[in-house]
Amino acid sequence: MSSWQRVWRKRMIKIKEFSRNYKIRTKADVVRLLAVVAFFGLLTLSLLGVVLFAWYSRDLPRPDKVVRREGFSTKILDRHGELLYDVFADQRRTPVTLDQVPYLNSGGWPAARL
Repeated sequence: MSSWQRVWRKRMIKIKEFSRNYKIRTKADVVRLLAVVAFFGLLTLSLLGVVLFAWYSRDLPRPDKVVRREGFSTKILDRHGELLYDVFADQRRTPVTLDQVPYLNSGGWPAARL
């Protein structure tokens, strides 16, 4: 046997040994592998979403501290705190706390809500 035939035979033996090491996958194996990868991918994305939500929500104000400030008039003050201008669009509205409202006026609010 010539040298090229020996070399060729050795190569063919190595190729056969190499191909035996690989398991032939069936469709069921491929589907099972894709299902496992998809499950862990969704689990990772869910955990990442929870972490990102917690990260960004820590900077938000508390819901009981949020106050809507629409429609109030703008007050322009000088350096000493004296009122120079009171700018308003449709109505003149000034926010006040409940202790600044007279007692007789505070009783009318529940009646107006009914």
